[in-house]
Amino acid sequence: MDGFHLQTSSGRGRALTWTDGVITVFFTLLSAVMIGFLFALLESARMEGARAQAVCVSDMASFSVFGEFERKVLKDFDVFALDGSGGSGEFSIERVEDRLKHYLKLNAEPNQDGIASLCFDPWGLELTEGKVTKYALLTDQGGENFYQQVVGYMHETAWMDMTADLVSLYQKTDEISGKKEQIEQEQKTADQQMEEISKAEEEKKQELEAAGNPGDGEGQSDPSLQLPAPAEPAEKVENPLSTLRKLKNKDLLEIVCPGMEISENRVYSRELCSQRSKKKGNMAMKTPYGGLVDDLLFREYLLDRFDCFTQPGRSKLKYELEYILSGKNGDWRNLKNVLKNMLAFRECVNYLYLSGDDASSSQVGTLAEMLIGWLGMPGLTGLLKHGLLLGWAYGESLCDVKRLTAGGRVPLQKDASTWQLSLTDLAKLDTWLDNIGGGKSEDAGGSGLNYREHLRVLLYITPISQLKKRGLDMLELSIREDAKLSSFRADHCLVGMKTQISWQIPPHFSKVTWAYLRRKGGELSLQVSGGYAYGP
Repeated sequence: MDGFHLQTSSGRGRALTWTDGVITVFFTLLSAVMIGFLFALLESARMEGARAQAVCVSDMASFSVFGEFERKVLKDFDVFALDGSGGSGEFSIERVEDRLKHYLKLNAEPNQDGIASLCFDPWGLELTEGKVTKYALLTDQGGENFYQQVVGYMHETAWMDMTADLVSLYQKTDEISGKKEQIEQEQKTADQQMEEISKAEEEKKQELEAAGNPGDGEGQSDPSLQLPAPAEPAEKVENPLSTLRKLKNKDLLEIVCPGMEISENRVYSRELCSQRSKKKGNMAMKTPYGGLVDDLLFREYLLDRFDCFTQPGRSKLKYELEYILSGKNGDWRNLKNVLKNMLAFRECVNYLYLSGDDASSSQVGTLAEMLIGWLGMPGLTGLLKHGLLLGWAYGESLCDVKRLTAGGRVPLQKDASTWQLSLTDLAKLDTWLDNIGGGKSEDAGGSGLNYREHLRVLLYITPISQLKKRGLDMLELSIREDAKLSSFRADHCLVGMKTQISWQIPPHFSKVTWAYLRRKGGELSLQVSGGYAYGP
């Protein structure tokens, strides 16, 4: 028999030949290959799962870091901001990185801090680096990130229903303010012309006196050859411009805010974000907003969130809107500047009405004739008429501003029914002003827009770039009123960041394969780029 046949023995069982050994080795090797292949598949699937887990954990960590936003800023201003100083007043991006690493480890390593996990962790992620590569601050680009968040919030609220009315009011304001510089220049020219008229009037009076009292001596002309000189009016007519001249020399706050308590609060430049050296981010944020409607919504936000003279706030600068409009370091200066601008705007509105109203022009023409018609100089009479129109508009504007500061209302544009000051009362303007809001002859009522709503008009004619910066100033001062947030700084607030996170994924199932191959398996290194940002 050859060796390929099965041999039996006389004992119990059977004896195996070397043929059986070949088969056993074959299946053993095949099993090793299959098991190695199976574990390689498992390791490949695990690695892909670990990649997905690394991305998920990285995203959760960034979200968790930005979940530590300053609650009071959100509550009071609906703005998300992460304090990069952690409340210490010292900005440190390393502090943010530490928080990022904390959340990365918390989500990636279930057995940390001595807490034993009851579940097997198939991923085995090991953090090697968590770094913030770029970040954006609330104050970057002149407050643009603040602006984008605010406008985004306004788009999500009922304010959008008001946009048609806001655009209409803006267009009226823009039309009026476009003529403001021209009228201011006309006022300066008229003031100079009034001085010329006064000189001409004085010279004419001297001529009249000389004609009525001729001297003796040679060289005297024959009285019979002299023409009769014009005579002064028998009834003395008071020129209201002299009253206005006296009022213009007085302090505006004394005229329109008599007896009112005015805040003397002030701040130093270093206390204002826009006037000090600031931290700057290195990350560009999306800026989807920036059109006319967006600018109007931003102004409406400022009007809604900040206080003013008629309703003082509790910040270090009580007149917040006045600061946003003026940018001065003290309440008194801000209020005075705002009232001056409000007076100029009202004067422009009132002059446009007077110059287009025939009845008013006729009254002014008659008064001008009564005042200097006796001079016999029609050109000067026309100049005086123009000066009286401007003066009348100025007097009416003083009444408007006085009524507004006293809590009353004034229409944006006047007509005959809403005009307050008559031409005959213009010469008694100081007495008339005393009666507004003083409880003598009339209260501070009226109809139309109140003081705060007139501030809306001034916001429309203030550059949006200034409003962004000054709005942040007032946000910062307001938050600092909380004793726990006295070191809060707007330029320490993160609104976005980009991260670079490195992981090591040690082998698990592939250890079996490497054991069969008698080789040592290497760890997989993985980098995840991500980040998070508030806003649009």
